[in-house]
Amino acid sequence: MIDEGIAWIGEGLEHFHLTFVHGVGIEELAVRLGAEQGSLMDAVTLDRTLRLSGESLSQGVLLGERLPGLARFGDAGNGWVFAVESCEAPFRPDRGSGTGRPHPSAGTRSLHILDTGMDPPWLDHLVDGRHVWGYAEGAPTVPASPFTRELLTRGGLLPSGDDTDPDELAGLLELDEVYHLVGGLLGVGLPAEAALDDGLPGAFTEPRTFTRPVERLPDPPHPPCGECGAPMALWSERWGPGTFRLECTRSADGCPGARVEPLLRTGTRTEPNPRYDNVRRPG
Repeated sequence: MIDEGIAWIGEGLEHFHLTFVHGVGIEELAVRLGAEQGSLMDAVTLDRTLRLSGESLSQGVLLGERLPGLARFGDAGNGWVFAVESCEAPFRPDRGSGTGRPHPSAGTRSLHILDTGMDPPWLDHLVDGRHVWGYAEGAPTVPASPFTRELLTRGGLLPSGDDTDPDELAGLLELDEVYHLVGGLLGVGLPAEAALDDGLPGAFTEPRTFTRPVERLPDPPHPPCGECGAPMALWSERWGPGTFRLECTRSADGCPGARVEPLLRTGTRTEPNPRYDNVRRPG
């Protein structure tokens, strides 16, 4: 399985997020990505669920916004398991810190590959939640990472003791070379048919309920303009998540004073995830 490596990924997948984790089972990885315990569906059940729900996979991933985010799981060999999702998955609000779930790399190590189809792919290697190496836009994203030197040395591109800057040398590599070197160093392989095959188990990984903040505007008056000292007036009640915008009352006279401030959080509310209303399960 490892012989095929991961160098093919740049040509074989689109709009995807791949997570490789070493030393955990598929069920555990599903939970770490947000799936409910015991919710993993076998390939037949998953296929029927998608068909009944009016959706299908596109190059191995579920695109669109009708259904909850879906991850499909498989064995990558050498103690590694993988999950393939849409490229939107890492940007969901329920991902990241503060979820109460362990990071996929907790107690072990992980490799993440993100390809949005618009920007060059990102690669990230984490050890127990710590970002030790990354690669994007033709260069390492963690300066002077020991992993970069090891990657090039193991690949025969940087002899031991050579004082060449590893980051500079890594910037000369083609992306498929980076895939090849990373896969070889970590022992990660992923046959194309495994990632693209419809015969993988899967699970919905979005939460069934969302906890939203209850927020309001602070009572006026607001602190004066930092440019001229004049009063500030409300310009927008919503200026991005959890913020509002003020503008100087002398803006018509040319004062550039403006600022964005946080809304007051007064509590939280819980609401159901409407995407689960579109899921139709067999039986």
